[in-house]
Amino acid sequence: MDQNAYDFIKELEAEYGQPIDWKTYSMWFGRSDGTVRDYGVLLFRIGDIMYYEDFEKQRSILGFQLPKKSHAPAFVKLKGNFSCREVKDICKVVKASAATWLRTPSAPPLRPASKIIALLRQTVTMITMDDGTMMFFELLDEKAFKENIAQYKEA
Repeated sequence: MDQNAYDFIKELEAEYGQPIDWKTYSMWFGRSDGTVRDYGVLLFRIGDIMYYEDFEKQRSILGFQLPKKSHAPAFVKLKGNFSCREVKDICKVVKASAATWLRTPSAPPLRPASKIIALLRQTVTMITMDDGTMMFFELLDEKAFKENIAQYKEA
């Protein structure tokens, strides 16, 4: 972990008042209210609560930061959380289908991707909460994410 990442984690721990128990990164994020983040979200667990938070992506070439585009929309920070105990279901779905579903409220319900489809198409992890809210994560470590959720679902 480089110094900037270490400092960022320490800031989060100070903000939440507790050490982070587990963390991963999601390359893509979507939520059933239409929120989408194409540039990634940090996902971390403190106790039985999963937090997600994005940060402003800095454009760069070969490590050199480029100036912001003058017509670029202002960055609006995304922060949220959910209880691991309130996760109803976790499954993989095709990313393109999830993106379409998020843009089109009248789209048909999403179906879990079969193992063959998951090999052939880009997938995301769909989390359905007890209240019906759905979130989509393109996780770097899906197995560890499921294990983190399961340890609180079984408790």
